[in-house]
Amino acid sequence: MQLVNGRFLTQRITGAQRYGHEVVRRLVSTCGAGRLQVLTPRHQGAIPEELAASTSQFGRLRGHLWEQLELGQRANIEGGVLWSPVNVGPINARCQVVTIHDLFSIEFPRWVSRRFHLWYSFVLPRLAASARHIITVSEYSRSRIVEILKVPESKVSVVYPGLDAHFAIAEHARLTDVRDKYNLPEGFILTLGSLEPRKNLHRVVDAWLLLDNDGRPPLVIAGGLGAQKVFGTYDGDELRRHKEVRLLGYVPDEDLAALYSAAGLFVYASLLEGFGLPPLEAMACGANVVLSDTSAMRETNGGMAFMVDPDDVESIANGITRALRKGATRASKGRQSMVVKRNFDWASTARQVGAILKRYE
Repeated sequence: MQLVNGRFLTQRITGAQRYGHEVVRRLVSTCGAGRLQVLTPRHQGAIPEELAASTSQFGRLRGHLWEQLELGQRANIEGGVLWSPVNVGPINARCQVVTIHDLFSIEFPRWVSRRFHLWYSFVLPRLAASARHIITVSEYSRSRIVEILKVPESKVSVVYPGLDAHFAIAEHARLTDVRDKYNLPEGFILTLGSLEPRKNLHRVVDAWLLLDNDGRPPLVIAGGLGAQKVFGTYDGDELRRHKEVRLLGYVPDEDLAALYSAAGLFVYASLLEGFGLPPLEAMACGANVVLSDTSAMRETNGGMAFMVDPDDVESIANGITRALRKGATRASKGRQSMVVKRNFDWASTARQVGAILKRYE
């Protein structure tokens, strides 16, 4: 029997939650009736249609308390293996595989709220010790988990995330719809990420301001304000330092492919990433990408991005300038899209995760 910690279904979809959704729905479709059960808090809200038949809602608690108290107890009663796909799970689960995406909440307390840092500093070492196995999303994250959480290398497996098929070069009609919906100009520079310190958005704005005023494309920032309980306070208004800087807020999944496709250039100058899905999504949609030369981003870009130092505003500005000069044909965009989607496939991710879980059933 395989059980899934479905607490991620209560959360807004960003990188780690997307991983949970994509892998779990594929596991549900391949495991067969009765072999996999998704466990969620009773009052979590609407369940995705493809998961409804395999989901059990229970308990009186929510959030961390539900996860640590009620979920752990339920998993021990049910038996089998519990998989927690989004960074944390119950310490008291006797047979658990956990996916830990990164350790930024421990390593870099300045990027998160004090309460969040203290909680993860407490729970992650204990979870890593009690889990039967750990899955992570890059060799970079694996090295940090082994070093910081003091677990043997043999206990940690790397399974890369994938890209959904809808991330592809958008048709003209869809581009027009998204431009109209968000009132977007032609040839804009796009960056995307939660409004929180690690995404380094203030340096992206500083770099954009260094570009030549003549013909400088507008800058569009897509992403909602990061949860205050996780990231603390963040002054998003500080990013609006010029009339041609636009903040779109949170953009739903159904608009992302066309947004990437419409952009003249995609910039992702995050300080560190455990994996970093947005630049790969942008590549799959045909965009030229400027990307930080750090952490997992070094190993996943396939040599197709313009790499920059995210701590150096001039480096980011120079990367943007080089990328804008390059341009791209539809044929070259199509080749780039094909390569990225071949290298990062959710079906492959789900198969590898499923094989690991099967060892512990």
